[in-house]
Amino acid sequence: MDTLVGYEYIFKENGDTLKYYSHYQGQMDFPYKIWLEDGGTAYGVRLKEEMVLWTWYDKRGNILKRQTATPSKSGYVLPH
Repeated sequence: MDTLVGYEYIFKENGDTLKYYSHYQGQMDFPYKIWLEDGGTAYGVRLKEEMVLWTWYDKRGNILKRQTATPSKSGYVLPH
């Protein structure tokens, strides 16, 4: 009864959404979306057990770039 299920949303002090992500068996999981300082977003989805596809969008929703990533010792980190 104390395990998080579904999506968790994190908000800024002004009420804007900062990020959201899913939970699987109580752990943070994908999909994961974060709003960036420039007004764009980064969105990550799991492709395989150990691979995530990150897609960056500008504030109009146009795709800027895509990159796959695998976890490091500290877990999944948003690539630059």
